[in-house]
Amino acid sequence: MVLQRGANTSIWGTSPITDDTIYISINGSEVGNALVDANHVWQAVFSPPDGYGPFTINATSSLGAVTLDDVWFGDVWICSGQSNMGFNVNRLLNKTDEYKDAVNYPHVRLFNMHHTIANTTLTEISRISQSWALPSEKSLHAFSALCWLYGKQLSEHLQIPIGLVETAYGGTVIEAWSSPDALSQCPASSKKRFVKQQNKASVLHNAMINPLLRNTIKGVIWYQGESNSGNTKLYSCRFPAMIKDWRQKFSTASRYTTSSNFPFGFVQVYVVNIHYTGSDRNMLETYVILAPTERATQFGFSKYYQNHMVLQKGKHTVIWGTSSKVGDKVHISINGSDVGNATVDSSSVWQVVFTPPHGIGPYTIQATSSLGAVTLDDVLFGDVWICSGQSNMEFYTQKLMNSTEEYNDAANYPHIRLIKNHHTATNTTKNDISVIDIPWSLPSAKSLKLFSALCWLYGKQLSQHLQYPIGLVESNWGGTVIEAWSSSDALARCPVKTGKRDLDKNSHSVLYDGMIYPLLRNTIKGVIWYQGESDAAGHDSPLIYSCQFPTMIMDWRKKFNQASKHTTSAGFPFGFVQIAPSKQGDRYSRGWTDLRWSQTASIGYVPNPKMPHTFMAVAMDLPDFQSPYGSGHPRYKHDIARRLVLSALAVAYHEKGFDFQGPFPSSYTLNSAKTQLSIEYDHGKTPIEIRSNHGFDIHCPTVSPTGWRNATMVSHTDSTVVLDVSNCDIDYVRYAWRNSPCELRKCAVYSRDSDLPAPPLLHHMI
Repeated sequence: MVLQRGANTSIWGTSPITDDTIYISINGSEVGNALVDANHVWQAVFSPPDGYGPFTINATSSLGAVTLDDVWFGDVWICSGQSNMGFNVNRLLNKTDEYKDAVNYPHVRLFNMHHTIANTTLTEISRISQSWALPSEKSLHAFSALCWLYGKQLSEHLQIPIGLVETAYGGTVIEAWSSPDALSQCPASSKKRFVKQQNKASVLHNAMINPLLRNTIKGVIWYQGESNSGNTKLYSCRFPAMIKDWRQKFSTASRYTTSSNFPFGFVQVYVVNIHYTGSDRNMLETYVILAPTERATQFGFSKYYQNHMVLQKGKHTVIWGTSSKVGDKVHISINGSDVGNATVDSSSVWQVVFTPPHGIGPYTIQATSSLGAVTLDDVLFGDVWICSGQSNMEFYTQKLMNSTEEYNDAANYPHIRLIKNHHTATNTTKNDISVIDIPWSLPSAKSLKLFSALCWLYGKQLSQHLQYPIGLVESNWGGTVIEAWSSSDALARCPVKTGKRDLDKNSHSVLYDGMIYPLLRNTIKGVIWYQGESDAAGHDSPLIYSCQFPTMIMDWRKKFNQASKHTTSAGFPFGFVQIAPSKQGDRYSRGWTDLRWSQTASIGYVPNPKMPHTFMAVAMDLPDFQSPYGSGHPRYKHDIARRLVLSALAVAYHEKGFDFQGPFPSSYTLNSAKTQLSIEYDHGKTPIEIRSNHGFDIHCPTVSPTGWRNATMVSHTDSTVVLDVSNCDIDYVRYAWRNSPCELRKCAVYSRDSDLPAPPLLHHMI
């Protein structure tokens, strides 16, 4: 076995004779003694010898002596949690390599507790799946892969013995691992009592943690949370309460030989949503991120910076991370050449601005400080776009009608890289990303399956045109309102719907704090946005949006620019999708229509004076009422991406010589008899195509209860349409003012050259 090294350590056992004295000796020299207490337990505290071992330890009493041979002193780690911690080495893709490598780690020792539950606390371990053993194929076969890999890599670095104690149970909740004392510190769950015996309150703490408390340990690593993903708000209380309680109990029971603030590392769960299907055999090798709750000596990149990523090209870009050593100097090198440095600030953050190299890469980037060096491999330089919004931006690639074709085509785009931020709502700003659903990856069936279809198609089509790397950062959440994505500064500038600052995903600023703020320090090219459906309900919400949306854009630009040390443009391009239909029928003329108009700040087109450097894809002519994902979630994301890219090339990349906007009226002329209204588009400079005679309404205040009536198109030219407005004292004209104004790609007015639809229109004639 391995005992904990340090100033003092504990060893204990049992005896039937109370008050008997137990003497502990190491290699024949007495190091301590203890009395057997009224519970028949003896516990001796002693100072470990110099050196790591091996040693022979004897415990002697009036009843005789017992001996431990081949004992080492090093660091002892407990590995606990549920199935991903219990995921054994036999399931690894490279298990044979691990078995062969085991002989090279004779100073790593393994111990595995058996699954045990108890309604009352157990003093001693009830059952052992594997006694202390050296690593071998036999001992590793059913041992925790993560625990083994953690201990192995720790041993390589520290060059001391490592003891690994596995005590994990699959499919279990945090309540089972928490003592009654810990559970009393948090609100009770509103859910029904857990059915499974192993998930009852405290039963695993009683049987699989309490028997270990008297032992001296270095720390704990933990992989659990999947079984609690249905109530993350309660977990945010339960988890720190459990850690605090374990620390207090280990320290007290070990007679303070275990630190009362011992390090506790945990794995942020890979997937905690409805798509989680269990342990991923590749997870240990590609996705594991240990995040210590107590930072000891630590230095590294922000979680955003990973192998295979794209950094923003241009005059300057930024890279950042954290360090526990305030005032330390951090140097950045690319392929071995120093490109910049920075000092760790009082918030433990370092941020280096440097000039990107010529060429797209791949490059190796290294950050070096007095605490060590960290490296990023396969880094490309190109354009980085954030893809945000709600469910139509989140709409997965696997939901496309041609998803298999997209998977097969992915290999043709090795210079596109993807990362997906996890749903995170928080009341306080997060300096770094909390959880990553998809780490920086090349496009493939695996990485694209649950990645945003629109984000992927936008990046793919942009890459086809630009012929350089594109980085796509997905940060969205279905069913969310704009207030959640807006900072408190932005919300202060506009009327807002009522909202509370709790952890509901639609509360004020919670998604800005959790999913946008952590990205602010990064250098980006721009943002594309598909959101608004959740703001289309209610009488005032769509109208408020006309203030909130441009204000949010302006606020994001300001904050990205400042946080990235001005490496992100203060006017970066911001593209968005004007929302698609959700309801079929002529009667739906409010809500959706008002929201579309408000998306342009009530002007009708972008860019405009209120929304500079913005671009838009019109989607009102793309109904998909047979969509299996809901009528408001059209599968025609290819059309939307094409329209968005076309406008991005003009606004974001300043390319000329093509139409990037649908036709928009430039003049309105009534004939002398006031029976016909001629609407000219784009000053007659670009030809229009008419696909329907319907879609226009006129407002006649004295004619009908609402004042609105259909206006038939009686004629048209390459640049004008003529409407019948007879018997109407017209004061307003509008176009496409329905939730679903037309059949698929068959609205009235399109650009003949670009195939872009004219956007909705509301014009005051007086």
